[in-house]
Amino acid sequence: MQNTAQHAPLGHAQDHPSGNTIGAYALHACSRLVARKATSVCSAEHVLTSLKHATSDAHASIEAVPRLAALQSSALDLQEYAETLQRYHAHYSAYEPGIFALLARSVPMHALQLRRRTDLIARDLACPDVDGAPVPLEAPPASLAEAAGWFYVHEGASLGGRVILRSLRETLGATCHGATAFLDCYGKNTGSVWRESRAIISGLIRDKRDLTEAIGGANAAFASLAMRMR
Repeated sequence: MQNTAQHAPLGHAQDHPSGNTIGAYALHACSRLVARKATSVCSAEHVLTSLKHATSDAHASIEAVPRLAALQSSALDLQEYAETLQRYHAHYSAYEPGIFALLARSVPMHALQLRRRTDLIARDLACPDVDGAPVPLEAPPASLAEAAGWFYVHEGASLGGRVILRSLRETLGATCHGATAFLDCYGKNTGSVWRESRAIISGLIRDKRDLTEAIGGANAAFASLAMRMR
């Protein structure tokens, strides 16, 4: 999986807006960042390329974690899937509130609401055939730029989630026992939402100091998730 397209995973199109609505969200969300970006010394291309290259080792490391690799194994069973969802919930419930509190200073609330993962994972864990309970923990990033780095990792994971979902449907059945809200969070709109997310992220990074903090946040996100999955 490529770093720009597929991090460790993420769920259901049914509760999310249509492609046209998401397009409108993108225009509105990005317009609020124009003034901020106009004073930036870092171009969007430089920000995103730097994030990709500076997190490549962390990205490769998390892909090697056995629990995550097992999501695409034909030997995966429902109990293993539930245990992995529990670990995802522990990660997102620990960090998502703090990340979004910082991002809300610059990103429209509806754009953030679209991207919430904790409730989607809790919904999957509540499915009758999935025996799992959410487990919350820990502390948020400290700055807006650091939060942008975490956001980069969490949003990039939606693309990897689509790949994993295809494998899960072969292993656990077409419906995956109804527990796919997390992995298929944007459905057919995954690509367009990711493009919007990239614009949001680059708009939050104004200078080299911000970029350094964002890279630190992204690497911390990968490390935290890898630790929770071991």
